[in-house]
Formats: sequence, C-alpha cells, structure tokens
Amino acid sequence: MLFAMIITLVVACEKSVVAPSDPLKVKGVLIDKQNVPIPNAVMEAVLIQKSKTAIVADQVLQRDTTDEDGNFEFSALQSDLTNVDLRIIHPDLKPFQENFIKALGNQDRSKVVLQMLYQDTCCGRIELTVRSAKDSSVISGVEVRLNQGQTIKRKASTNSEGRLVFEEVCGGTYWVRLSKTGYNVKEEDGFRIEGCDSSHYVVRTLYMTAYEKDSCCNGIMKINPVDKKTGDLLTGAIVKLRKNGTELSRLTVGNEPVVFRELCKGTYSMLIIKDGYTPMEFAVEMGCSDSVELKKELSAIECCNGIIKLKVQDSTGAGIPEATVNMFKGNTKIGTVYTNAEGRVIMTGICQGDYSFSIIRKNYKSIEFSQAMGCDDTVSLEKTLYYDGADTCCKGIIKVYPKDASTKVALNGATVKMFIGDKLVKTETVVEGVATFKELCTGKYSFLIVKDGYKSIDFVVELPCNQTKELEKLLNKSESDSCCNGVAKIFVRNPNNERIYNALVKLWKGGTLLGEYHTNNDGYVLLTKLCPGTYGVNLSQDGYKGMEFSFTLGCDDTVTYEKILNFNEKDTCCNGVVKFILKNDGGEPLANTAVKMTLSGTVVRSGNAGTDGTITFRELCKGVYNIRVARDGFKVQEFSIELNCNDSLEVERILERDTCCTAVLQLHVIDDSTGTAINEARIEVKRNGDMFTDGYTNAEGNFGREKFCAPSTYIVHVIKDGYVTREFTFTYTACTTKSETIRLKRN
Repeated sequence: MLFAMIITLVVACEKSVVAPSDPLKVKGVLIDKQNVPIPNAVMEAVLIQKSKTAIVADQVLQRDTTDEDGNFEFSALQSDLTNVDLRIIHPDLKPFQENFIKALGNQDRSKVVLQMLYQDTCCGRIELTVRSAKDSSVISGVEVRLNQGQTIKRKASTNSEGRLVFEEVCGGTYWVRLSKTGYNVKEEDGFRIEGCDSSHYVVRTLYMTAYEKDSCCNGIMKINPVDKKTGDLLTGAIVKLRKNGTELSRLTVGNEPVVFRELCKGTYSMLIIKDGYTPMEFAVEMGCSDSVELKKELSAIECCNGIIKLKVQDSTGAGIPEATVNMFKGNTKIGTVYTNAEGRVIMTGICQGDYSFSIIRKNYKSIEFSQAMGCDDTVSLEKTLYYDGADTCCKGIIKVYPKDASTKVALNGATVKMFIGDKLVKTETVVEGVATFKELCTGKYSFLIVKDGYKSIDFVVELPCNQTKELEKLLNKSESDSCCNGVAKIFVRNPNNERIYNALVKLWKGGTLLGEYHTNNDGYVLLTKLCPGTYGVNLSQDGYKGMEFSFTLGCDDTVTYEKILNFNEKDTCCNGVVKFILKNDGGEPLANTAVKMTLSGTVVRSGNAGTDGTITFRELCKGVYNIRVARDGFKVQEFSIELNCNDSLEVERILERDTCCTAVLQLHVIDDSTGTAINEARIEVKRNGDMFTDGYTNAEGNFGREKFCAPSTYIVHVIKDGYVTREFTFTYTACTTKSETIRLKRN
C-alpha cells in the first residue's frame, strides 16, 4: 500500500512542495584501516545553519545507515554542497564531520570509499584460525561475522591459511558466526575483550564440520502473497523462510510469486512482511520431494487518518508565520508546508509510524524533532523558535565543579555533558577542577557528570539572561567494572508532547529484570552504571498504552531516547499471562527447562521452569510471540503463540529425548607457563572403561574428533613426555561442540 499524505493548510494562499533541482546521488562503502566494511554507521548529509549563537540545530537533509557490507547511498542531495557537511555516527568510531565536497575528494560519486578510524579505546584483537574437525586442515574463504548482542560489528573471510584477524576491537563480549558452502554453520560465543594489553588478545581455533547433503531435500515451495481485498500480487513483500529458529532464506516478491527450492523434509516457519499490511506467520510441513503452492491473503492496515496540529511560536508565545516545516519518514522527505499568519499548520492523512521534522525560519534558530504516530492518532504540538540575531541574552555561563564527596578533592578528568531537552549539545572535560559552558542563552539546561569509579549524577539548571552560575557537585565513589559507566536517559511523553510524571520504567537484560524506576517531574528517568550489551525496556502508566523497546550499549556509551505513550482510556492490553507446563514423553515434569519469549525480534521474557515443570510470565502485551523451549538431553522446540488483549493462556509442551552420536570434541593443548602450543601430545578418550578414540595434537596443539554420543560421559587423558598428565571428565547432554584449552605443567 502506497503511503499517502494529504496536507491541509490553514493559510490564505496555498504553497506547493519545493523539490530540489538536479539532485545528486552518492553511493559508496565505509571501511576501516583493515579494509573491513563497517556496518550500522549512520551517514548524514547536514545543512549547516550559520549562526553566531552558542546553540545551533543543523538540518539533516538525508540520512542512511550502512548495511552489513558497509554500503551507503544518498539518493537525492541538493546540487549545491557548499554548506553541506558529511557526518558519520557510530559508537565505535572517532567522531567525524567534514564538508561533503572535501570528504569525497575527486572520487567517482558512484564508487566512493571512505576509511574511518576506531576510537583509541578500541584496542582489542581477535585472531581466529578455522580448521576442519575431520582432519584439522585449514579452511579458507570462511565468512566470519563478528556480533555483539543482536548487532553485527564486522564481517570478513579467512585467508589461504585459514586465518582472520579483527584489530581495534572495542571492549565487551562478542560472538561469531562462521559459514561456508559445503560446511555446517557454526556459532561460538564468549569472546571477551577486556583491555589493550596483548595478554588480553583473544586467540582461538575453531573447527567446522563438513555438510552432508540430505538425499531428502528436493522440496519446492511457492508462496503467492496477495492483497485480501483486491487479490493483487503484493510486489515488494518480503518472505522469510525459517527452520528450527534459524532464518534460511528471504526473498522479495517481484512480478511473480517467490519460490524456495531444494527444501529438506521437515517443518518450516514462514513470515510475510509488507509495509502497510499486517504481517503473517504460518508453518508448512514438507516431505522429501513435496511441491507446495500457497496463496496467502494479507490485510491492509487502515491506519492513515492521523492528524498533526502544529503551532510554531517565538519565546513570547506569539505565532511565527511563513515558517518552513519539512516532514520526513525514515530517510524519505514527505513534503514541505508553511505556517499561516497565526503560526499554525494542520497535516492530515498521516499513517502510523515514526516521523521527523525540521522547522526553518529566517532570523530564527532552526530546530529538529521527531514524533511517533499511532493508528489514526490526533496530535497537537507547540514548538518554539528562538531569535537568531543580535540576541542580548546569549552570554550566559555555567561553571560546574565536580568533587569527591568525602575529600572535596576536584575530580579532574570527569566528563560533564549538557542537554537541552533530550538532545546532547555539548560535552566538556573537567580541567583544573572546573567544566565551563559559555555563550548560553536564557533557558533550562540539564547536566550529567560521569567519572570512572564514581556514581554518575544529573541535575537541571535554570539560567536567566546573561547570568553566570557556579555549581559545586559532590560525587560518591562506587566499585564497578571500568566498562560499566554507560548511561541511558529516557524521556516519556504523551502525544501532546507533555511529559509524563511517575511512568513505570522496567529495565531488562537477557530476560532478567534489573530494576524498576519511575520518571521524575521532568518526565525522564536516568539509568546509570550500565555495562555493554542489549537491554529491553517496558514503559507503562495508567491511562496509556504500554510500550516495549530495546537498545544496545558499547563501553561507557551515553544514549538518550524520547518515547511517546499513546492514550488508552480503558485498557493497556499489557496484562496478559502465559503459563508453560513442560513434561517429558513419560508425562513427568521437566524442571530447569529454559523458556524464552521473543516479540518483534526482542527477547521480552526468559527463565527456567521450577521443580513442577511450570513457569509463568505476566504483564505481557498483545502480540504474536516466538517461543523457544530447551533443556539438555531433549530436542529444542520452537513455536508461536498469539496473545489478544489481556489473555490468560496455559501452554503444555511434551519434549522428546535427544539421542545422537554427532557431537564434536575440540582440544587445544598449550604449555602452562609459556602459552605455546604443544605438538604430539597424546590424547586418549575412554567411555565406560573402554578406549573410545585416541590420537595426537598437531603442530598448533589442536586435536579434534566427531561422533561422540549424547547423553554420555567420557574420560580424557592428555599425555606428553616432560609434562604432568592431565585427566578430566566431560559429559554430552546433547549433540553439541565442546571446545577446551588444556594447560600442561612441566614436571
């Protein structure tokens, strides 16, 4: 469904949308000094607003985010780039903003290559060697994806020696995904970067098993997504093919239905997504050589009757006529409208989604803001523009003196961040005991002080015309991880842009509830001392619809979010309850079974069943949840459930025992004192007192074997002349890969 917007102006004379003439297109790739692509970097074309005042809001003309191969594109830039900057934003990269023309140089505008530098604190190193689990031979051309939480950080391939090195890696915990045609995909976690010293470098050998093609893989599935009312093919719809929770393929509908080929026997989970339509999930059971053709009808979302009423005013509250209002959705400019004599404009026919706006008026400072629109919402907004001339009230100064609370010693090196609303506008480092902010206009400013080893604090300052305020702030010490000074500032407002006091904010990580907080009188909550990782947030307040979202932090990151809670006069639809009853195939309760619930790609609940084999999750919002149930020794189950408003469900699942003989053992044997690999160490593996397998480590100290059975227990002896023999026991509860580093001490 095409997005449609009708703009009704309350003005005497109608003005048309101004389209740029002779737009420029710029395409390119963003790389690091290793020539490795940099994904998820925000690329902005910024029109610089010339002003003599201290606070300047630049206009973002166009924005794009690099894909996993580092590619970016600006599709319609203005022809004159004289006053346009290129700004690149990424938590791992050094800040970059440069004139667009200078940044591109003489490069072909369709093949631009930009090389960026990582922050100085990103000094870790991950060195991988990929080998065959069968004979320990090296494997070249393996695609390695380095991930942190749900975010891909880098992607590269092993060289002819099976090696790959990621340099300048930021602190935190990572996991990798290895893939190559002819081999089973392998995922490995636990890559921890803790410092810059070479002793903290991660050196790992990973083993891949060859893929044996199933003779029962000749299935064909044809999916035909159509509009439920018209029956027309939904061109542009995305169809995702998944099995056992893993996405195998995704195809985009063109002029013909999509076709998936060479499908193996089993159950597949399908998802169809199309902007403007309700997503559809369903399962398909495939035999060895089945040919299935399915027609799926998607219902259009009729949510394009929203209204935005905007008033643009000056600092006295008087309306500003002829102000230019630019409206964007994602990276696309929807249109341009102008305020009437009273400074007002009405925009109708607004579809559900997230929008951003810029307001420009001669002799005033430009501003930008965003607004989330629910289904058929009506929103009234007031935005203030401040005079951008010889303003006699922009010479204010705020001096902040952070000190140790117990000793009153100045905390030099502390970071002081200044915000206007939810926007970070300036950061100063404390030098000689003070952080100074100059040329400030009349208004309200909020500050955040961060210092390693101390608890962060925030406060608000009201600054009258041209006054100087000096503030002493005392910080208390705290014992914490040096990489756990992350800060998240979350503003909660209603559709009228009014702050919501005492809204409940729940913070989750990995399915564990870390704490519950409430917004203050200014409508925000400050979450401090956050370690790297992905967090989930639940927002709720009486009379409003609940909201869930997630964010990812790197080492000591500071992020701000503004979230809009839509009115709900009767029911929040977030009081759903699901009770899982888990049993084995004999009908006995399965204690300690892990259950994970995912909504829209975010894990919202997880935990383990009790001794009675049950676990209950509460305060669940309406939606379709993906469920994963797993326990060692049993086959994993993945399925979906749909919760309607405040449903209460009981879900009973029977788990089958997982018996197999395809588990893998990988050993890396090194000298305990030097850390060097030990060649020709003898490995003996026994099961039930009998020799199961044996062999010797290679020149790199590696030993690998397949075909271990589960569930089963094995005893391993590691023997080498001149060293103390090591013996240890390991148990397979499922057919997985066990990787161990064995350190031998000299006699």
